[in-house]
Amino acid sequence: MYERALVGFGGELEIQAALREAAASAGRPGRFSPSFSGGSYWRRQGADEWRLSTWPDSAYEGGSDFRDDPTTLAQLTVNLDGRGQLFCGRATDWLRDDLRVIFETIIAGNTASFFAAMARVYDGAGYHGHVDVGVAVTSIQGATSYHRSQSHYAGNFNYSTPAFTRTARLAAGELQEAEDVARTFLRHLYEATTGIDGFDPFS
Repeated sequence: MYERALVGFGGELEIQAALREAAASAGRPGRFSPSFSGGSYWRRQGADEWRLSTWPDSAYEGGSDFRDDPTTLAQLTVNLDGRGQLFCGRATDWLRDDLRVIFETIIAGNTASFFAAMARVYDGAGYHGHVDVGVAVTSIQGATSYHRSQSHYAGNFNYSTPAFTRTARLAAGELQEAEDVARTFLRHLYEATTGIDGFDPFS
């Protein structure tokens, strides 16, 4: 799949630029961190995987100060066979010592970035079949919605389970509407955390 996309884009530098642009422009860039809009680094990993990361290569080495703070990491990997994965280290964070919040915009923005980048891979490869997609937002038990924390409801609700998961089978072309897909995937999470039906993390 990746090799087909390489041909479709015209080479390694071209596919790098396309994936960087897709990841950086989706999810309302500039509104959240970490995000690919703040700059990213491309690296081949082993024989069959490529990494787009907000960390430079040196951050992956032992003893790096970066490794002590995963909240600065957003990492997207693409495999030779067309599989992709996103990791973001900041679904939650502490606003103050007694308030840990779930960042709706960070989760939704990076999810949309991932979908947009993978849509470019499939489009470049000329693939129009189905893709299996999953989202897992973990380590959120006990945190409250950031949106909710900005109102007088801040202290009266904490999320009660360790994780939120969602899977679906989509046509590859659907990922081109990255924000819409992310919004659909995360809708139930945000309705539960904010108490708002149809809450839109991109508004």
